[in-house]
Amino acid sequence: MTKMLIGAGATALMAMASHSWLNIGSGFIDKLHSDTETALGNAGGTGVSVAFDSEPALTRIAVLSGAADAATRERLLAAVRAVPGVKDARWADDGAASAPAAPTGE
Repeated sequence: MTKMLIGAGATALMAMASHSWLNIGSGFIDKLHSDTETALGNAGGTGVSVAFDSEPALTRIAVLSGAADAATRERLLAAVRAVPGVKDARWADDGAASAPAAPTGE
């Protein structure tokens, strides 16, 4: 049991070191960002931009924004999700239309 805990701790420290202290994680995300922009361009995503959340931690989830009809949105999501290394993709405004309106106090 002790060896397993020591191994888990060492693995966690190595992961933190490589992704945070050595800045390998942000370099990976930069490459992922470039690859997804290329995929968007190849799929006809003119005027659509992509970002990856970096707070509180780096993620491999692409967030798309820009004007596109429903069919184009689906095509662009599929293109970005096909990029090696991308975990998932979504539109920045997903769910915004279904959010309940705030009470007006009337």
